[in-house]
Amino acid sequence: MEKVFSHTELRKTEMKTTSEYQVDPNKLLYKTDKNGIFKATYKFSHATQKDEQMVLYALLEGSTEPLHLTVNGKKEKYHIVNVPKNGDTTLHFSISDLPRGGHILYLCTEKFFNEKINYNDLAKKGISAYFAPYYFHLQVGDEKVNNVRKQDVIKPEVIKPISVKKIEKGGEPSIRLFHEKDPYGKLDSVNSNSKYYISIKNTSKYPFSGSAYLLSGYEVSNINNSKEGNLIEVPPLSKVDFPLDLQDFKLKDSLRIIYVGIPEAKVSDVQFPVRVFFNTERLSIDNKLKN
Repeated sequence: MEKVFSHTELRKTEMKTTSEYQVDPNKLLYKTDKNGIFKATYKFSHATQKDEQMVLYALLEGSTEPLHLTVNGKKEKYHIVNVPKNGDTTLHFSISDLPRGGHILYLCTEKFFNEKINYNDLAKKGISAYFAPYYFHLQVGDEKVNNVRKQDVIKPEVIKPISVKKIEKGGEPSIRLFHEKDPYGKLDSVNSNSKYYISIKNTSKYPFSGSAYLLSGYEVSNINNSKEGNLIEVPPLSKVDFPLDLQDFKLKDSLRIIYVGIPEAKVSDVQFPVRVFFNTERLSIDNKLKN
């Protein structure tokens, strides 16, 4: 009789700071120092079959630009992290040059998608599907802060869907990218010479209002490719569709779409801001048609 072995892989991340940067960690409330700098550690803990390369990047809610993280003296849009199969890796990171005031920051983790490796279907599925967000509120600076970058207040562009359909109650909220000629098909790759649509499904009884981001490689762009940002409203128990023109972007080896929704009603008794993350799988770019 053949024995079948199964293995459950576990991945966990954890952010820690000193008291200097804490307001109330139980409510996800943190602050910068008097110079407008936030410092913390981010720990990756894995119980997996193989060593893995992870990617860490950040988003600033309402920002028109990618957020840079400084790790080991290198200030980049994203960082690749090596994590042993049954062990931990801890990063010391900092964030600076943020606009004065209160902000929601998202720290996002993925498995590194290396286009130079010919993955089998199962491995590719595992890499492209994994996405783990963590968010918190950060209060930046006080009256003594003098080196915080000024940023104009820009009103985001409201993206109007081309289709809004009511759906039955139940199921999970989701986001998917589909080709104009195959609305129900599953994509493994995309290219910039075809027309695509983004579909967001809200299965809750609360409306969402939020922003969508396109990650080309691991660099973040606004989905409408403008400095004004974007605002997408999704009614309760509804599915909305809107077009995406990939010719507007300089595409790298792969892409992922992320939508961060803000419920327009109090959905629980928690004391911190509630955010709902929708994300597509990471999709390969057809190299022959890549910008």
